[in-house]
Formats: sequence, C-alpha cells, structure tokens
Amino acid sequence: MMKDLLTMEQASGLLGISRVKLTRLINEGKIKTISLGKTRRINRREIENYIAQLDPYERVKLESRKTDDGLLTMEQAAGELGVCRRTLDVLVFSGTMPSVMIGRRRFIRREDLQRYIDREPNGTQIAASRNTARM
Repeated sequence: MMKDLLTMEQASGLLGISRVKLTRLINEGKIKTISLGKTRRINRREIENYIAQLDPYERVKLESRKTDDGLLTMEQAAGELGVCRRTLDVLVFSGTMPSVMIGRRRFIRREDLQRYIDREPNGTQIAASRNTARM
C-alpha cells in the first residue's frame, strides 16, 4: 500500500514534469492527493488515470519528456526506487549508486538502478539509512 503512495517528487519524476506543474495539475483538480498530516501523497493509480485520460497528442508529448536512452532523471530513479530525491542523493554521493553527469544534470543508468535493486536484499530504505548514518 505505501509503495503506491508517492511523494510530490516521485510523482513529478514519473510524469517527467516539474513539481510546480504537478502542483498546478493538483490545484486544477486533474490529479487527486491524499493528506497525511502536513504532507500530500499521490496514489500511483491517480498518475495512471491522469495519463490515460490525456488526448493522444498530450500523451506523446508527456512520453517524449522521459529519456529513452536508458537514462533516468534523478526524480524518475527516486520514483522507481520508492524513495525521495534526497535519499537518492545520499546514495549517489556516498558512491553506493553510480550516476552520470550530462552537462549540469545528473542521471542514473537504468541498468545501474536494477543492479542496485538486485544487490540490496533488505531494500532501499535500509541501505539509505546505513549510508546516512555514516555521513
């Protein structure tokens, strides 16, 4: 159940849009959120429903924002791992997760992400907390 609830960063990463654009979609009522205390979470099904209701032109435009060369943006990789962007930053800067810089942007190779998932038997949350404790 908790894997289905996404942070704003994770949802924007999956959609390939900025948090500002995601907030605009939420305020317009196009994507529904769940309030957990002071934070908002988005059910993964809401993202899927939003994509499904787009006209074909908008859907292609949305898909074109995502990289198709095996590279994931930091937000997309965090979304696939089910962690926030800051946790992924800790993994990257501790050397646990390899990354690639292209210009001023950092990307994660899809195969590196999969290798990390396969390598970590206890899940990403435990791996991230171990690395945070060392810093």
